Amino acid sequence: MASALRAVNFLEGLSYPHHPVFMQFPSVSYPVSEDFLVELGGLRVPIHLDCDRNRSAHWNEYGCMNYFYASPGRWTNCYLHEAYVHGGMPYMEPSLPIIDEEYSEYVAVYQAILRARGSYVMAELGARWGTWGARAAAALAMLNPMPYVLHFVESDPTYCRELSNVMALNRFSYSLDCDKASHEGLAKWILSQDHVDLLDLDVQGAEKDLMSDPALLEAIASKVYRLVVGTHSPEIHAEIVARFGSWIVIYNMPYAPDKQCIRKFLRGAHGEAGVDVAHVRQILERGCFNWSPWGRIPNWDGELIVDNPRFVAATRHFSMSDQELIADELLE
Repeated sequence: MASALRAVNFLEGLSYPHHPVFMQFPSVSYPVSEDFLVELGGLRVPIHLDCDRNRSAHWNEYGCMNYFYASPGRWTNCYLHEAYVHGGMPYMEPSLPIIDEEYSEYVAVYQAILRARGSYVMAELGARWGTWGARAAAALAMLNPMPYVLHFVESDPTYCRELSNVMALNRFSYSLDCDKASHEGLAKWILSQDHVDLLDLDVQGAEKDLMSDPALLEAIASKVYRLVVGTHSPEIHAEIVARFGSWIVIYNMPYAPDKQCIRKFLRGAHGEAGVDVAHVRQILERGCFNWSPWGRIPNWDGELIVDNPRFVAATRHFSMSDQELIADELLE
């Protein structure tokens, strides 16, 4: 099993027990390559997608900070990879994630593949390089092998090309719609499937419009087991939470309480020195974080993770606070 049993919360300097989904991964070493990171399940990710070699590249278009700066977990993976490369190490073992705003999504995605039956079906909208679908496919092959369907929607042509490269590098089968997400397109895809284990939406503010269509909502209710939605304003977050109020809430992380604080002391604080103790102290003192089962998290977007009570047992559903693995809660 994976060797790290506790996860570090970088903001607090404290460790918390890893969610039991991570204890299912065996210890496996992989050859070190200068060209790509290796994640859990052996997923290979080209180095320029998440690491700071892309400082002046296309990935910076959505804001004034490099994509690399958005998540402490990315810094950790990239700097560890650099250490292995520069140290001349021939093999490495992928690390379990640290606690940041992406930790909950790792848990939700990996638990969904552990409970899958017969086939695993997933769609990721606003997919970038296919991050969560690719992570799911790699974990599925290692932990719960079965046929799978991966569907991606990504409107940016550069991201679409990179997604295709990642899928080819890892030999994943997939379908890709290089266009903006639409009510009609998503509903049609959902209804074409026997079921959908996970629907992952990160559509940069379009989630409110997307989730206002009655036909799409009916399709989601009829087929989707789990929904993960990134929310991009407090108003959108409140509306999405209300819209799925009858579903089983797995995780409800509000939108950033102080976005400018996060921009200044986390995402924009890298410069020459990078984030240091003084920046962390400012985040704590100003209270620009939200609480999670793993302590304080300085998140940017909000996130809602819900399960469909039509398919998941409300009396026995997994949670982010589990100490033992629950992966048998799907109804017959």
